[in-house]
Amino acid sequence: VRGELSFSGECKGKPVSELQMIIESGLDQLPDTIDSYMNPGLLSGGEKELLNLTTAMQSSPDILIIDDGLSFLSSENKLIAVNWLRAWANNTSSIIVWATSEKNDLEFGDTKWVLDLDSFKKIEYVKPEHYDSIHIPEGSLSLKWTDVSFKYDNSRRIYSDLSLSLDDCRSVGLLGSNGSGKTTFAGLCFGYLKPQKGQVSLSINGIADLKIGYVDQFPEHLIQLKTPAEFLDMITQNGIFDPHLEQTFKNRLLRFGIQWETVSTLQGIKLPWAVLRTIMVVILAHCKFDVLILDEPTFGLGWDQ
Repeated sequence: VRGELSFSGECKGKPVSELQMIIESGLDQLPDTIDSYMNPGLLSGGEKELLNLTTAMQSSPDILIIDDGLSFLSSENKLIAVNWLRAWANNTSSIIVWATSEKNDLEFGDTKWVLDLDSFKKIEYVKPEHYDSIHIPEGSLSLKWTDVSFKYDNSRRIYSDLSLSLDDCRSVGLLGSNGSGKTTFAGLCFGYLKPQKGQVSLSINGIADLKIGYVDQFPEHLIQLKTPAEFLDMITQNGIFDPHLEQTFKNRLLRFGIQWETVSTLQGIKLPWAVLRTIMVVILAHCKFDVLILDEPTFGLGWDQ
């Protein structure tokens, strides 16, 4: 983290004493949960956004353009970040242009504009909207944690002797502030992270040998340099994707305005995050999993999406 904070100053050839001041000033802005010697790759999505905002302001731009840069933040941290940005803009006379997929974010702007495929218009009022209720069938998933402790290398402890038990579930939602351990929770349930102490178990009707799917909060980690077509072919050959549902999957993508023929041959890193995230969620929702874990699946998606 210290290296990220000092990077712009190093590029400008600033002396060590001034770099140290930049680092300390940046750390004062960041939450206490962020260790200055932590590898930035181990930060949560929201913590990374706060670090990015801090380094952006320290580079002293005349115009700061933020592209969905606050969507990972909890409501509390989003308000903190907006107050930072307002104070910084007032002190420097810099201009901030913030593009967001969250309608409610418009309330933070001095002016409010909405971009559609066929229009770009100024609005004065954001109409509150609510999603329709959905029916979730009964289920038989059990989730049990027993005395679980976990920490990353060179980082604070995330969990200490945590025990919990959920029974007869079909859908489990987990809400928490940035850095509270949501991604770690998902990784421990999925199994790619192992607790230093304790046990994590998932079962359905008492059966613990489950096929578990996982959509990372950074979906490019799953696909890397592959194209969506190559990824689909790989999980089909591995017996994970049900080939009988291929046309159904493509039709459902169309509901999000995504044509498979247009995106299937593009490398994942060349696709917009929101598009790639939607493709990965829809693909894995048509796979032969007993449990599907979604980490921040709606990041960057518009209200209708």
